[in-house]
Amino acid sequence: MRRNYMIVDRLFPAAELRMGDDDSARRIRITRTDGKPRS
Repeated sequence: MRRNYMIVDRLFPAAELRMGDDDSARRIRITRTDGKPRS
């Protein structure tokens, strides 16, 4: 984390950000849309 940014060193087909515990977690799913097939 740097300021309000999360820096990653690779590209993922999909990622999920979670906030909270297992029972009440808020989830945001991020998926690539550049047309490349998933592996």
